[in-house]
Amino acid sequence: MKEFLELWNGVFHGEPPANETIFWIVECGLGDLICFGVLIIPVIVGFYLYIRYLDWIYIEKPDRAFQLRDAIVEQTGDFSVYDMSDEELEALYYSECDF
Repeated sequence: MKEFLELWNGVFHGEPPANETIFWIVECGLGDLICFGVLIIPVIVGFYLYIRYLDWIYIEKPDRAFQLRDAIVEQTGDFSVYDMSDEELEALYYSECDF
């Protein structure tokens, strides 16, 4: 952790590191890549997970419910399932075994 702090201070605060290896990393520009990677990678991963969550909530979940309603209508011909809430639909689906 001490070495990373030296690297961080060398890149962002301009303090010359005492360790020669870290000094070389800062001088050649590799320190910028490492420090910005530490900042950017968690942001990108968090954004990706947030987008996947929104995709599940607004696309996959309603599509699954629609597919279930469509399958029930094809098998029974009962169009009243389109008026049911998702909770009522799941209860109907799990109560009847032949769907």
